[in-house]
Amino acid sequence: GSLLVTLPGDALTEYRLPLLQVGKVILFEELILQRIDELLAAGETVKVYDLLICVERGIPGWKETAPRFEKYLLVEARLQAKKKSYSAALSLLTELQKRNSSHPEVAGEYGQVTELMLVEALAEQNYAKVKFLVQRLARLFPDHPVAARWKARLSEVAGEKLGRGQQLMQQ
Repeated sequence: GSLLVTLPGDALTEYRLPLLQVGKVILFEELILQRIDELLAAGETVKVYDLLICVERGIPGWKETAPRFEKYLLVEARLQAKKKSYSAALSLLTELQKRNSSHPEVAGEYGQVTELMLVEALAEQNYAKVKFLVQRLARLFPDHPVAARWKARLSEVAGEKLGRGQQLMQQ
């Protein structure tokens, strides 16, 4: 048997290659996935997203695309967290959790970003935000250590505030 090939830019000329001489056939989409892996390693997520969309349009629902999309979401979330765009990072991690709730890194990353937001909210004395963040983390990841730690911390702060209020009432 043989493989019929046309080259880009010369669609009129056909070449027949004996199958015995063909070591491997690589799909265009596979080449794009290789490029995606390289770009993810370099942290160039804007290009990655565009390439992922290109592959998704070419082969909708392809199983090879899913892990790259998950990696993209994780890398982009980390980049957003480094830029202190914590809400954007959590949105990306939430999407990752929806796509693959058993992803090995999503709970840890979600906890780290949430904790950064909790520290800021507590410093601003925004207790409603602290409560919201802790509850959301506990809802998504019921046994998350960051949620447990911050539940205890929020109780401590409430106790301190109550104690101060009682002292002021007695004066």
